[in-house]
Amino acid sequence: MSDDDAAFIEFMQGALGDLSDPMTYEQAAKDAIADHRTERQFEMMGGMNERL
Repeated sequence: MSDDDAAFIEFMQGALGDLSDPMTYEQAAKDAIADHRTERQFEMMGGMNERL
């Protein structure tokens, strides 16, 4: 890899920030699953009655 390639990669990672992180989509999926489980547990414990 040339110095130009390395500089371009560094520039793009800086410009994209967290979007360049390959774990972003995987972490988002894990967070969504955890949120869903938390909501289901809340409903099972009678949480729906407390919302009203």
